[in-house]
Amino acid sequence: MHILFVDDISETRDLFRLCFTLQGHTAETAPNGMAALDIITHNADALDVVIMDYHMPEMTGLEVVERLRQRNDITQVPIILFTGDTMGEFESQAQKLGVARVVYKPILPAALIAAAQEVVTKSH
Repeated sequence: MHILFVDDISETRDLFRLCFTLQGHTAETAPNGMAALDIITHNADALDVVIMDYHMPEMTGLEVVERLRQRNDITQVPIILFTGDTMGEFESQAQKLGVARVVYKPILPAALIAAAQEVVTKSH
């Protein structure tokens, strides 16, 4: 899989990129929602899945999804949002926007890869 992993914490990005790469996946990262939006806009056809934190500076994960869903020229790449919040409203908002899966922290890289493989399989 070609994975875009988006998180504002550099250590988290580095850890997950390493884990994904060691499992044979191509992984690139973005430090915030604006950077993710730019990467997705220019490379949507090359991405299999986007895994994105909900809480980030500049733009939340849900705001990124909202902007992407407003564009008709971008392939609908599956998006997984992860969060430490347990608010039920977040999950219903995410579902309305077409988020493939919501996962809650803490989550192990192997579990995140399994979730990514599942949503990619469903999207094809």
